[in-house]
Amino acid sequence: MSPEGLGLLRAADAIIFDCDGVLVDVSESYYAAIRETAARALGGRVRAPPVSRWMIDGFKASGGFNDEVDLAYAVSLAMAAAARAGLEPEGLVRDAAARAGADGLPSVKSYLAGAAGADAAAAAGRLLGPHPGTGGGASPFRLLFNRLFYGAEMFARIHAGADAPDGPEEGLIERDRPILDGPLLERLRAAAPGRMALVTGRGLESARRTLGVLLDGFDLSCSFFLEDEDRSMAKPAPEALERAMAGLRSRHCLYVGDSAEDMIMAGRASSGGGPRAAFCGITGTSADPGKKLEAFERGGAAAVLDGVGLLPNALNLAGRGADSAWAR
Repeated sequence: MSPEGLGLLRAADAIIFDCDGVLVDVSESYYAAIRETAARALGGRVRAPPVSRWMIDGFKASGGFNDEVDLAYAVSLAMAAAARAGLEPEGLVRDAAARAGADGLPSVKSYLAGAAGADAAAAAGRLLGPHPGTGGGASPFRLLFNRLFYGAEMFARIHAGADAPDGPEEGLIERDRPILDGPLLERLRAAAPGRMALVTGRGLESARRTLGVLLDGFDLSCSFFLEDEDRSMAKPAPEALERAMAGLRSRHCLYVGDSAEDMIMAGRASSGGGPRAAFCGITGTSADPGKKLEAFERGGAAAVLDGVGLLPNALNLAGRGADSAWAR
């Protein structure tokens, strides 16, 4: 960790956390939902390989796919376009991910129209249906994803009145693996009482389902669950982080995340000359931690850690004080 990074950690007056990949391991839940949604959406109409972890990480690296439904749609769109154009699907998916931008789906659609041809890209869009959408305007693609992820009971509550696609009673959310536990939460709370919040792409009900009472260790009045918000607030847009910082009265927060969009969001929140958000990157839940480490270091992260459990040690190293809870 550089002297500058240590200084940024030392100056932090609040800590704001992402959820997925930081407090919860979603590699067997959200990522499984991406794979299964793509397989169901493409069905027997398109011959395509299963969605692999490197495909998911490729799109995630662009900073434009915090929304896993968008990611499932993008990879499905590339596979369908490849089939229509007679191209090798894995190659087109790889290239589409490499050329994706922080705007997410629009950049992928633009690339596919050029690489596979406008007709093939349009045919792929017709096969999958409209853009996933959010909230009350959810498309059939988003409803399919959410039915597989949430299961029958949660889907019925979240999408009351919507026709539910077929799927198992138990959702893939049950495969979430919490990383945060009671002892770690107490260490964090002791170090920053009343000064912790969440800015996560999840909805509140989804976060509550996995973290349970641990969620009450954060200031929920200053937290943002972006699945429940207008799409304009989606990461890497900085509005949610800026509003969380304002609610915590933070002048210099530490944002802890695991993705490119998290790092971009923290940078954008710091670009106006006002309160600053330093970024702490988490690599341990990635398929390629070394590659993510390099990306975070290139992006100027204040700290890069294998897991959130190491955060107390990092802050102690930064000189938060021998009597601090970080030293315990």
